[in-house]
Parts: sequence; C-alpha cells; structure tokens
Amino acid sequence: MSFEKPDAIQSIGLELEKDTILYASLSQIKGQSTLTDLREFHLEENNVKPLYNNTNLYNLIKNQLIVTTLKPSEFLSRPLEIQVKKEKDIDAVLSFQAEPLLPYPIENAILDKVVLTKDREKTNLQIYAAKKDHLAHHISQWKSLNIEPEVVTSSAHALTQFSKEYIKTEDPYLLLHLAQYTTIVGLVINHKLISSQSISIGVEDLQTAYAKDSLDDNLVQNLHSVDFLDLTTAETPHLLEVKDKLYLEFLRIFYALSKQTKGQEISCIFVSGEGASLSNLDASLTTTLGKTLQYPQKNSFFPFDNALLQKFAIPIGAGLSAQPKALNKINFRQQEFVYPNPWKRYKKPLSLYLLACIGLSLSLIFYGFNYLNYQEMSLRKSYMDLLMIMNKSYNDLEKDFYKKLKGQDIAENDIINPQSLSKADLSERLDFLEKEIQTTPEIFPLLPNVPKVSDVLAWLATHPSLLTPNSEAQIENFSYTMIKKPEQNKKGEKYQVKVEFEFSTPTPKQAREFHDALIAPNEFVDQKNEVKWNANRGKYRTSFFLKDKTQYPSAKI
Repeated sequence: MSFEKPDAIQSIGLELEKDTILYASLSQIKGQSTLTDLREFHLEENNVKPLYNNTNLYNLIKNQLIVTTLKPSEFLSRPLEIQVKKEKDIDAVLSFQAEPLLPYPIENAILDKVVLTKDREKTNLQIYAAKKDHLAHHISQWKSLNIEPEVVTSSAHALTQFSKEYIKTEDPYLLLHLAQYTTIVGLVINHKLISSQSISIGVEDLQTAYAKDSLDDNLVQNLHSVDFLDLTTAETPHLLEVKDKLYLEFLRIFYALSKQTKGQEISCIFVSGEGASLSNLDASLTTTLGKTLQYPQKNSFFPFDNALLQKFAIPIGAGLSAQPKALNKINFRQQEFVYPNPWKRYKKPLSLYLLACIGLSLSLIFYGFNYLNYQEMSLRKSYMDLLMIMNKSYNDLEKDFYKKLKGQDIAENDIINPQSLSKADLSERLDFLEKEIQTTPEIFPLLPNVPKVSDVLAWLATHPSLLTPNSEAQIENFSYTMIKKPEQNKKGEKYQVKVEFEFSTPTPKQAREFHDALIAPNEFVDQKNEVKWNANRGKYRTSFFLKDKTQYPSAKI
C-alpha cells in the first residue's frame, strides 16, 4: 500500500456548508505558509452547474491543488500497535492489522495513518479510515459543482493543522469548532489528531431557537448581542434549551475524549467557527471545566480579522495540510480514488518552463552566432597583424595570391575587403603564406642602420646641455661597442650598440641637464633600454643604447 500525499507552494482549502462554499488560499512566502485570500461564495438553488455562473471561484481554483474535508461522521480513528518499524513494512501490513478494528470490511475502507511513537520493537500508530461509499459521495458532490479535489482530508485534521500554528505545546488539547450547522470536538496530542466527534447542533439551531424567543427580524445581529452566560428561562427559554443541550453533548464528548489522554491533563481548548464570535457562547460551554481558551489570532502569516480566521478555520487548515512543510498529512484519495489529473496544475508551470527553455535556447543561439562573428573578426584582425609584422601589404599579397595560386591577375578594384574574408578564405591565404615563407631563403641585414661613432660624437659636441662654445665640460673616456648583431647561426638577432663615456662639468647643474636630455625622447638614445648614470667627485659616467633603425626581413612562421 502506498500513500499519495500531494503538496504545492500554493494550495486551496474549500468547505461546503449547504449552499455556501468557504474558500481559503495559502502560499509559501519566504519559506512560510501564508494565508493570502479568504472568500465566501453562495450557490444558486436548482442550478445544475452552479460553478459555471460563478466565474470568480472558477478562475481562483483553476489548475490549483484543491483540498476538501470529510465530516467527523464520515471517518473514524483508531490506535494501532504493530511489531514492525520500517515504513515500507508498516505500509505492507497496515490493511491486515487494521481490519479487526473496523466496523466494516477492509475492502470497503480507505486507510491513512500517522506515527505516534516508535521504539526498538514496535510502532504505535493512529489510523484513520473512511468508507469508500462516503468518499465516493463526497467526491461526487464536489464534481456536481464542477470541482474535483486533489486531496480529501477531514475537517478535524484541518482544524488540527490550523491549531498547530497557534498552540506549540505537545500536551493534549481540545478542538472546539462551532460551525453554522454542526459542532466539532477533537482531541489532539503532540499535534496529532487522536479522536473527533460531531454534535448536530450549530449556530443555525441557536438562531432558530432565538427566533422563537424574539419578535425582531434581524436575528443575526441580535444573536451577537446576546450574552450566553446571562440566558434565562423567562426571556429566552428556547435559546437556553438549545444551548444547554449543546453544553451537555459537549461535556459528554469532553469526558469521553479525556479518557484517551493516558492520564495527561487537557491543557487548553482551541475555539474556532462562526459561533466563536458569539458573546460568551464558548465560555458558557467550557466555564465549568476551568480550561484556557485559545483562538486564531491575526498575525503576519494570517493577516485577516480574528472573526474571519475563526469562521474559515476548516478551509484554512485544509489548505495548510497541502503545504510542502506540513507534517502528519492525511489524504483519503487513495487506491481507486487517486486524483486522476495531477498534471493539470503543472500545465502553467510547465508552459512557463518550456517558454523559458525556448527563450534560453534562442539566447544561446544568438550568443553563439555573435560569438562566432566575434571569432571571425578576431581572426581577420590577427591576419592583418601578421601581414604588418611581415612587412607585407594586403593588396600586394592578394595580387600574388591570385596570380600564383589561381593563375589570374586581379585589379585593385576587385580585391575583396579584408572584413569580408571567411574562415575558408583566411585558411587559403594562410596556407599560401606558409608556402611562400618556406620557399623564401633566410636572409639577414649586413648593414646596420645605427648611428655611427662620428654621428654620436657630432651629436655630443653640439649638444646644448654638454659641449657648448663657452662650456668647460670635457669628455674624458668614450666607448662605442656593438653588443649584438645578426650572424649565420643567429639570423633572428638584431643590432644593438652601447655607448659609454665619462665626462666632467664645472657645475652639477649642467650634468643634471644633460642627464635629463638623455632620458627625454631624442633621435639617438633608445628609450626602451635603461640609461645608466653614476656621479663621483665631479666626474660623471653614463651608458645607453642607440636606436636601431635597420629594416629586417620577415621572419618565418
């Protein structure tokens, strides 16, 4: 046996009260289940498809996870102890173990469970069973309204889920839901529903009784003004009679449920329902028990008035039971009643996902196309840079390419723009260049284009910062040395000439001016290399490299 427990970040809880649907919408916001909407829809009598005439409700629930609830009279709860611990083993034997506890055949039951406790040898469960007839009728009733719930839980379980948002104790506490047509009482221990019962007396019965005692047509308004602790047989005999009947039924159920707490005391009573807003109705039912009463309260996660939270407690709890972080979920839509179309609520997310995938694919295609264009542009630029390094003009190479490779002359106007060259065109030209270079003999310049000794001396002799007609500066030592030059075994080497000389000046200022002139851009000194400078007792030594203007042949690839 497997248990379907659907959940969604947005869930809808619905409750049907005769001709009224109570609607609650919940969503996961920043990791917390949050109530986003509460609405009440009235159904028209004798309408075959009432939902078709209420487009607002239809649009709200379309493709959403919908949860509805069975009445307490439509399911039962039993404790069960089994001698297995693993979840799959528990599921395998659950039907067999539960059969003796049910008043009807197991074949006519839908089961679900929560684990109460586990120890080394056994597992204590609380099982919940609903007759298939009741479940089929429930689903059929909603289908007649053109609504099919994906999850069917119980009203008592929904109240348990809602009460957990306000009651944090693991001690036993009671649920008291004063609804329009019934009253629900349940026992919760450690946030798990142990048992529940219903009383066939609700707010409507109180209104009917009050109508017999009052001549005012505005019964609802006046019923809210009645203090149920001050009822007397003289003024409201019928209302007092119904209230006392409800009180006695509640006491009976209270003491019956108290026997299931295993000696623990009931800590408080969680009061909800439309009757919770009637003046002292809850107090008149519970005052003799001396228990603390707790109510749904407005907060940041449930931002609605207290009266609305009390009235909509069941649909709110139903919606909470399908939230991702909900614990101890109960779903009676199992076996042949499993929801047939879970994919429907995924249509919109899947459509958005597919659209996002298509958008991403188109973006990748666009990016890839632009990247390939960028690569081709970079390749063309590298090709032009290569021609520049090889001292070849693009037009001359194109003429050679067509003449030698294709055997035809090409005019200047017919030469293709380099930005229009494709990868195949570039590949052909690179192959041509490689063959050209491989067939070209390796040569190197024998005549350097570097300033000669006489040029350097003439430059120094006329330099305004050193040897002027009235200057007393003297060059005492001079060296002109060729440090590097191309040779047969070093064809790629370049000419490099180093000049060193020692001189003296009458003033340090004149020496500094000459030093500044050396490091400033000029026609002789190569600024790419270091200009060395030393001073010692009025004598100065400097060394620098001369600019090389030699034209070198293209290097091989």
